[in-house]
Amino acid sequence: NYIGTTSDGMAALPNARSGITLPSDVGDTIAYNLISGNTAGGIVIGTWPSSPALSLWISGNYIGTNVRGSAAVPNAYGISGIGDGVLVSGNLISGNSAEGINMSGRLWQVRANRIGCDSAGAAALPNGRGGILVNAIQGISSDSIFIGGATSADGNLISGNEEWGVRIEASRVTISQNIIGLTSAGDAPLPNPVGIFLYGPIDSVLIQNNVISGNSINGVIGSLSVDVVIRANRIGTDPTGRRAIGNRDHGVQLIGMQRTRIGGPSA
Repeated sequence: NYIGTTSDGMAALPNARSGITLPSDVGDTIAYNLISGNTAGGIVIGTWPSSPALSLWISGNYIGTNVRGSAAVPNAYGISGIGDGVLVSGNLISGNSAEGINMSGRLWQVRANRIGCDSAGAAALPNGRGGILVNAIQGISSDSIFIGGATSADGNLISGNEEWGVRIEASRVTISQNIIGLTSAGDAPLPNPVGIFLYGPIDSVLIQNNVISGNSINGVIGSLSVDVVIRANRIGTDPTGRRAIGNRDHGVQLIGMQRTRIGGPSA
């Protein structure tokens, strides 16, 4: 389907609100659509402030771009909402006016997406605020959220966004196996200003096995967070660790943190 665009998929023909809205659905699949140009969100799930949609699969869509994935056809935001058991995989989520993904709830898996770049992973198509925002909403426990996964095939390419690649405002989040700030080839910068931004007070965040390089300010910045582990990442190099592609200022900058562990036996 083409949802919010002209028949050739190259320009906006917007719906007045969202492209797809799932206020209380269970077990839905949204796959292989072009969802762009809509006045509000591309995909909106759950009902604010406390009713999540359950067991959703969002896969293979272009959200915020033209049908070629070569230019922005923005929604206000890409995917937004409250979910419990949401898999977001293999999408191109770029060119949206605010966040690519703004998520709350639990048991989200965000893997193998391209967020903030074109379909080739070579040029920026920025989401206007940032790539991924993990958001805590009163009355909803945000936990067990995974950005990336166990292998490099699960990792997201999160590059080219306007403000940050990933912003965490909730606890119990794992960020693993992603490339943040480089092209898909890993050989050149495609910067976010900040790769990962931990905006506390939050706790129990694991950042491991990522490549966080080429960003135009910092690789990781954290504030007022507890029990954060940062280990086994390549920060400021290409994926091989043999060539410098530095973040402009700091690799890691932490302010007012407690019980942070940087490195470890498999640092």
